[in-house]
Amino acid sequence: MRILQLSDFHILSEATARLRGVPTADCLRDVLEVVQSDFADAELFVMTGDLAAYGEAGSYDLVGELCAEVLSRAVMLPGNHDEPELLRQVFPQCVAAESAELTFVRNIGDWRLIGLNSHVPDEVGGELSERQLAALRCELTEESPRPTLVFVHHPPVSVQSA
Repeated sequence: MRILQLSDFHILSEATARLRGVPTADCLRDVLEVVQSDFADAELFVMTGDLAAYGEAGSYDLVGELCAEVLSRAVMLPGNHDEPELLRQVFPQCVAAESAELTFVRNIGDWRLIGLNSHVPDEVGGELSERQLAALRCELTEESPRPTLVFVHHPPVSVQSA
């Protein structure tokens, strides 16, 4: 079983644009070359937010172009720089419906993978709602015990970074 987590692309609408001097599209392209050569057999690609730098449609279009080879095996959750509804519109096969408390639940091999949306509009930090935490508790107690990975964009505890 191979699962690959990719995060914080911060892609801009223009492929040649730079964010604080960093050519983010080129960086993602380089990462994806390594993915294709060394991790092409991954069963799931978990993209954990900040796919776009400013949540623009053109950014998501470019992410789609760059990640085309892996999108059929991808799930996504938004980060603080993303626009969740736009992300959902561009990648409906990868992003859960707006009302979903759990962004995704996948069983792969003996493992259960759960994604949570910590995005808070117009905030740098994130949070999980009581409904999300209740759904997570339910999911964790519903099945027989098995190893579980929980994916979320923001750290679940304070790391004093923002």
